[in-house]
Amino acid sequence: MNENNGNLNYNVNAGSPPYNIQLFGPNGLVLNLNNNNGTGVFTPTISGNYFLVVEDQAGCFADTVFYQIDVISSIENNIFDNVKIYPNPTNDYLNIEFKNYRSQSFIIIFENTLGQEILRHEIQDGNQDFSQQFNISEFSKGIYYIKLLFENTKIVEIITKN
Repeated sequence: MNENNGNLNYNVNAGSPPYNIQLFGPNGLVLNLNNNNGTGVFTPTISGNYFLVVEDQAGCFADTVFYQIDVISSIENNIFDNVKIYPNPTNDYLNIEFKNYRSQSFIIIFENTLGQEILRHEIQDGNQDFSQQFNISEFSKGIYYIKLLFENTKIVEIITKN
């Protein structure tokens, strides 16, 4: 399962169909279906933790991956736009760019999958055009969450460090 443009995409590539697919969200079971091709897309409408449980016809279960989804309404999203975090996956450097229409202060936080803060970057009186390269060469290989915090708005992106 991966997150792409606000959608959770899943693709089962092992086991024997049909698959029993269950998607759980912050309020419990969200989706329960039998599926022969093992693929699908779900668009979360509320923020929280999501995870997928897949069982094939032989009773074998897939590994479970957890995703923290923060849903941003279109009203909040007019504060900033065109968020670009690249390259992803990355090795030593990560670029973050966006439009900060209110030129407001914000915080960028890098967290590991345990929720531990690895790096914090605070910007006071931000410019409308933000662009910065971060050296993450000292980070271990793995998955990281990039959190952009503006007033009451939060964007969370997932990156992979190779």
